[in-house]
Amino acid sequence: MSVSVKRPVLKLKKKPVDIFFELTALIALIFAWCYCFYHYSSLPEIIPTHYGIDGVVDDHGSKKTIFILPLILTVLIFILRIANKFPHKFNYPTAITHNNAEKQYTMATRMMRYLQFIVSMMFTYIEVKIISTATNESSGLEVGFIFVFIAAIFAPTIYVIYSSLLNK
Repeated sequence: MSVSVKRPVLKLKKKPVDIFFELTALIALIFAWCYCFYHYSSLPEIIPTHYGIDGVVDDHGSKKTIFILPLILTVLIFILRIANKFPHKFNYPTAITHNNAEKQYTMATRMMRYLQFIVSMMFTYIEVKIISTATNESSGLEVGFIFVFIAAIFAPTIYVIYSSLLNK
């Protein structure tokens, strides 16, 4: 039988880095939507919809699909912002106590803000590349893009988990 331990519910103060991550993610989201609407009429009827690991276009679709990435990004940012209001509900690799709650919650919420930031940057970059490829201004994604994206997501995540375990 599991014992339910009530975690402290804290109101965390945002530091400048937290505001930077949130604001930059929001600006990238707005830019992605505006960029799509601005270029929509000049796009051909068929545009790239997927890139292979080598950065070369390997699928095409209707130009209406240009709005899929900004839509997904909007939903992701919304979900991450709502979830970030409840750090006491997150899963942690260590027990949360009154002594470590603020530090653990701060690391977790900052990680969520960082994810908003990095995903918004990546989605916006992909959106720009789709449009530039569709209009023959570019030939695809850079070869190392997928590896940079994976590193940008997982390296900080691993660091936060490691730090969380050290700061029990």
